[in-house]
Amino acid sequence: MSGENRTEAGRDRKAECERIITTASAASAAAGGLTLVPGSDAILIMPMQVWMVIALGRVFGIRVSKSAAKAAIYASLGRVVGLGGVTVLSRLVPGLGNVVRAGVAFSVTQGIGNIVVDQLVEGDFAY
Repeated sequence: MSGENRTEAGRDRKAECERIITTASAASAAAGGLTLVPGSDAILIMPMQVWMVIALGRVFGIRVSKSAAKAAIYASLGRVVGLGGVTVLSRLVPGLGNVVRAGVAFSVTQGIGNIVVDQLVEGDFAY
């Protein structure tokens, strides 16, 4: 494969990963913003994040099981968990919680996706 073809393939792979991450992040934001009970959004968000990790693996030709995807999500959460503290503060202003939960859900899902892509690119995805 020539250098030009490799570069184009890399751009295609990057664009596909960005599409997958954005789709999962937007769906997570919707789930986070629509749930009325804080914390209950996790039931809806986790399957979206699992789908995202499995789909990202496919882009790189790697079969990722559901349990491996969950392990990758839990491992990545440590890097992005600080965003969750904002949700607690948002309860002080009525109605703001849904908006903040949607933003946090989007950001956390996007962060997890980017971490997983970095691991896949570097060959460090070992779950």
